[in-house]
Amino acid sequence: MKILRQIEEFQNLDRRKTFCAIGMFDGLHLGHQHVIRQSVQQAKEAKGLSIAVTFDRHPAQIIVPERAPALIYPFRKRRKLLEETQIDLLWIIPFDLPFSQTSANDFLELLCERLRPLKMICVGPSFHFGRQQSGNIQLLQNRSTDLGYKLPEINPIRQQGQEVSSTAIRKLIAEGRLEAAGKRLGRKYALCGQVVPGQKIGRELGFPTANLDVAGIVLPPNGVYPALAKVKNRTFQGVANIGCRPTVKEIGEPPLAEVHFFDFNQDIYGEHLEVRLLKRIRPEQKFPSRELLRDQIKKDAEAAAQILSKAVRNKTAVLATLRRKILNSEPDSFVT
Repeated sequence: MKILRQIEEFQNLDRRKTFCAIGMFDGLHLGHQHVIRQSVQQAKEAKGLSIAVTFDRHPAQIIVPERAPALIYPFRKRRKLLEETQIDLLWIIPFDLPFSQTSANDFLELLCERLRPLKMICVGPSFHFGRQQSGNIQLLQNRSTDLGYKLPEINPIRQQGQEVSSTAIRKLIAEGRLEAAGKRLGRKYALCGQVVPGQKIGRELGFPTANLDVAGIVLPPNGVYPALAKVKNRTFQGVANIGCRPTVKEIGEPPLAEVHFFDFNQDIYGEHLEVRLLKRIRPEQKFPSRELLRDQIKKDAEAAAQILSKAVRNKTAVLATLRRKILNSEPDSFVT
């Protein structure tokens, strides 16, 4: 998949028919996947190009930064997920203050000019665009004839009677309903961030941690969680803490995410981790002393290890059962 950013990159673009999907795609959840799938399928049938159009940041971060939502994933993870789809091209638009003043009609004409011949635009049912969010599905439909594209009707994806949306998933994560969030994402939820230097307080307590940069990312409720993370192609178990570390930090500081991995001794500063959190062991609390905090961390690590060991055993048993079923089944009893 090719990534487009600069105007010059469009000059040598293969001028086959193009079919684009537009959106912020935070989380690239089941609804987003459905939208992108429409573009991919139509492009394949027409022997054209499928294109995902997105922004390098959430528009609210520029327009109303005080109301900008904490995101499900950082930009790096969102881009990686988009690259893993079958889309041919990814156009990443730098969203800045001048671009925020682009009218809905001007944005549409920009799309048609850059992606000509544009034959289809796929968006979610609540999609808005352009200055003051003046563009919507109705405007896309009204301009479709004179600009020469089709606009397929895309119904919202629902789970348990509720529409799958980035807003709803952020709420589930903030409430600690991580399994439900994962079902709507279409993959197990993981907290993503780059490992950055910390104050090495965990090391002083005998439990060194990997501190994740989670600025601008929605976090689960403060507390302690069993954790799984892939580090340099190996999966490690550990215990994670989300919160403000009230025993050792001043009240009012932003929450942090840190992970202590078991049987681990590597320099991973700068690595980008995806940390899967299991059900919370306990909420965050303040201890009278660092000694008592250290004792509790030890108990937390033991509790996390037990939970992770059980989870791994259960997964192994499920896989073994599945293998037995496959081996004992007739060849025509499976659909691949």
